[in-house]
Amino acid sequence: MHGKELFLAKQKTSVFYPPDDISFEIYSSEIWKGFVSKLDNKNLNIIDVGCGGGTTLHVLQQLGYKKLSGIDYIDTIPKSFVKDFKFYHEDIFDSTLKDNDYDALVAAMVIEHVPEKAFVDELYRILKPNGLGLVTSVLKNKYAWYWYKNKHGKYAIHPDHIKEYTSVKEFENLFKRKFDTLLIRKTLLKYPIFDPVAKFLMNIRGFGFLRNAMTTNKFLKKLRLLRIIIPNYYAVEILVRKNSKLSQKNER
Repeated sequence: MHGKELFLAKQKTSVFYPPDDISFEIYSSEIWKGFVSKLDNKNLNIIDVGCGGGTTLHVLQQLGYKKLSGIDYIDTIPKSFVKDFKFYHEDIFDSTLKDNDYDALVAAMVIEHVPEKAFVDELYRILKPNGLGLVTSVLKNKYAWYWYKNKHGKYAIHPDHIKEYTSVKEFENLFKRKFDTLLIRKTLLKYPIFDPVAKFLMNIRGFGFLRNAMTTNKFLKKLRLLRIIIPNYYAVEILVRKNSKLSQKNER
């Protein structure tokens, strides 16, 4: 077992059932409320790019949105967690997603794993003119440290991160050429205190129930909301709108 198959097997055995709380995906409540407030039609075509376990799709579905899609190269959304949605088991850079097809998209903590400019181009391609995008990533200041190292030998909060941004401006500049910025926020990155303990217990016989219980048990859900700040690390989250003038120019 190698590569994606090994990663998928690990996701299904050692990672918790996806949380049903959007605060585990989007750190700024202002950004999330701003995004949802602009989704003024429950029949809008919305996609989660790099949807992972499906938390964002689940929350949007609970809010009443009906035309939901997700794309990811791994399939880890539990059965029935998200119902009646379209899942693309594909690589975003080699997908069957159509041009100008989506009214809105979310891409939470994906861009730091992939070539950034090509990723922004794909988001632009699949959004309709004036389409809305919520994109998030990791920002670290000069003194940030974590015990992982990426392929470039730099300390990173996840070993698969190609890049971690150093300022809000650097992140915002990625989108300026093709999008209009509506809102951008920098929020402290926090990690649930109980998660390492639960993951340790899950490897002990008799504690496998924690995989689902961390989402379904009311007490454990509240316990997981207790989080510790990761020093000098932040979430940077931007709400953008596809530049319709630029898309019209490209069509000529």
